[in-house]
Parts: sequence; C-alpha cells; structure tokens
Amino acid sequence: RRVLFRSDAGAVALNVTVDAVTTPATGYLTVYPAGVPRPTASTVNHRPGAIVPNGTAVRIGVGGAIDLSTFGGCVRVIVDVVGWYSGGAPIAERGFGGLTPARILDVPAAWVCPNPALGTARTFDLQIAGAIGSGVPADARAVALNVTVDVPGGPGFLTVYPAGAARPNASNLNYVAGSTVANGVLSGIGANGAITVHSSSGCPRIVVDAVGTFVTAHQPPQ
Repeated sequence: RRVLFRSDAGAVALNVTVDAVTTPATGYLTVYPAGVPRPTASTVNHRPGAIVPNGTAVRIGVGGAIDLSTFGGCVRVIVDVVGWYSGGAPIAERGFGGLTPARILDVPAAWVCPNPALGTARTFDLQIAGAIGSGVPADARAVALNVTVDVPGGPGFLTVYPAGAARPNASNLNYVAGSTVANGVLSGIGANGAITVHSSSGCPRIVVDAVGTFVTAHQPPQ
C-alpha cells in the first residue's frame, strides 16, 4: 500500500499501529520510502490477538510517498502523522536526514546472555556512526532507530543511550516473557561513534534498525 504526503516534505514522523486481533499468524510490517526495494528492517512486529503501535520516522520517496508492506497474517494497519521534516539539499546543519531503514544489529538470545547462570543483564556498545550499509554519516551525533526485543525468557527493560555516558534511569522498551516489542528510539551517539544497549534481564533477541540521522554539517541528502 502506498501513502502520499505533502510535496515539500523530506521525511515524516508517524505512529503506526497493527491490529492483529483476527489474524492467525505472527508477522511484521515494514514502512519505507517509495521507489526503493523493500528493506530487511521491520517497523512493527505482531502476534495473533495483539494491537501493537510504534513510533517511527520515514524518509519520503518517489512521488512524495512511502510504502507499507506486511508479512504474515492479514492485519488492519493504522497510520497517524505526528510531524514532518522539511526537504531540500543539502541537509542543513543539525537537520534530520531520513534513511532507507537498514538493519544494524540482530543478535540471538544466546549472544545477549552467553552464560545466564552469571546473570541475565547484558550491556554492550554498538557502532552506529559510519556503520557499513547504514547510511549514518561517520560524523553524525544522533540517530533515529527502531529497536525490537523478541521472545525474552522473562520480564525486563531495554535502554539505549550514548556510549561513554552513565546509564540513565529511563527505559526505551519494557517487555514480558515471550513478547515481541518494538519502539522508535532517538539517541545521541557517543564515544567512538557508538551507542550502548542495555537489557536488564530475560535474555531477549535484540534487533536494531537505523531509520534516520541528525547531521553535524551541511550534507547532501541520503
């Protein structure tokens, strides 16, 4: 399905909801710029009987449009527009550059908690600025992400924050055993161009997709 937006917008901020109450299958929804191949990144992951929202930012593509693609089940999709970013080239300093969603990280539970007997909390750094295939410039200082936690063994929370900074009390995702939860995340980029990902417990699979970046100097559009 294709959705059209105003012609002078370069990217749009959305709240996307999947209503999977009647579908018998698990699956996912991907939102991406019109005119590009469907990426491997997902925006919303759903299970039968669930109503799942997620905030995201999307670069607007060919014809002032974005594309929506569903996989698994037959779901109702609701798209609410909550903001938009001006287009133009080059992107102004500290401006937002929307990206074609790119998968930066997909780690299994066994990697997140290699030895659960020693504790189920896990904290690791993830290079985001200049990461190959991400579209995030090497000098970027902030990033827009879609972060997903999949099938944790127990309840917990996940926090994303700039590498080198003290871990804040805030959480980006809260989950229970067996759930699949995604959320849009804005994070500063810290030491060595990295962010830090902390999961408190439950040994979940963690997936990180880059959907946009805030530039530090005038740059051409991505």
